Amino acid sequence: MTGRTPITTAAVDLARAISRRHTDRRPVSEAPVPTADLDTIVAAARAEAGLHMFTPSQVLDLATAACRAAAVQADEPSARAELQYWTGPAAPHGAGIPAEALPEHLPTPPFPAGTSVA
Repeated sequence: MTGRTPITTAAVDLARAISRRHTDRRPVSEAPVPTADLDTIVAAARAEAGLHMFTPSQVLDLATAACRAAAVQADEPSARAELQYWTGPAAPHGAGIPAEALPEHLPTPPFPAGTSVA
């Protein structure tokens, strides 16, 4: 998108919604999502934007890469400072992730720490 975009009622509604939106990252339930519901979600994702389903091996590769990236980022002082800014008590009012939306405990990785699938 380049240049100016006309102001529409829909655009104004979306702009107003920004302050009301948030993401709650806590688990909703321990119950698995029913297969029929998952099929509906997958069909909608494929129709709307495309969807890539990972193989079990790709899931492990992705998890390994994410763990490595987290370790590298944790060693970077400026990355730690920025994360603290957006998730800590110093986050400006209305910005960042509210503490109540963060999980109390980090999820257990799908494989033991230090495992590599390379």
